[in-house]
Amino acid sequence: MGAMRVVFVHGTGRSGALAWPGQATAVDLRRWDCRFPDLAPFDDPDDEVRVVLDALGVLEDGHGHLVAHSAGAVAALRAAERTPDRVRSLVLLEPAAFSAARGGPHVEEHVRQMGEVVAAAADPRVRDGDVAIRFLTALGAPGAAIADPADPALRSFGRRIRRRTPPWAVPVDPSVVGRVPTLVVTGGWSALYDEVADALAASGATRLVLPGYGHRPQDHPDANAALKAHWRAHEG
Repeated sequence: MGAMRVVFVHGTGRSGALAWPGQATAVDLRRWDCRFPDLAPFDDPDDEVRVVLDALGVLEDGHGHLVAHSAGAVAALRAAERTPDRVRSLVLLEPAAFSAARGGPHVEEHVRQMGEVVAAAADPRVRDGDVAIRFLTALGAPGAAIADPADPALRSFGRRIRRRTPPWAVPVDPSVVGRVPTLVVTGGWSALYDEVADALAASGATRLVLPGYGHRPQDHPDANAALKAHWRAHEG
């Protein structure tokens, strides 16, 4: 029997293995068959789910663990909804599964602010770089307000934001975390992501806080140990 597969699903920013530097290069994770699919070329939420399931090897009767960050948690949760018998476990880091926590004050304020960004993105008079800056500013990213909208990376990011369906507009069933063993990890810095994590915990997920790394708790030095412990607990 080969190594258990683990699929890492990135969020809106960096993609593929670049989004997971602490995991893609980790020697202690090599006993697992780690895959880092790139969702950036895909705009349709259903296409993203298909990419995740393909990486998991579902078409070849495969199974394994899913690890997802931020907006990638939406695709991971939907993949688990579709084939819960193939997903041994979920780890969701700062999940942007906002549809699972609608009605919460922080989620509703986020949807309001990001709704303004989506409206700007639909306006052809707003430059791609400005769309990216508005998005990052609404997230509270340091330095976003003084960024250069002509930066090619920001222009590319803005084009991607224009194409994507906002995560709160993609429905997810939070009850899946009661059927698939799920660990939700937050950085302890954001009431918004804590609100989402608490909603998932109310449906059966386990909570963990790894502070000091903002929206990227996967960069915490204890993150890989938490991943390994969760996977091992659900490989029997």
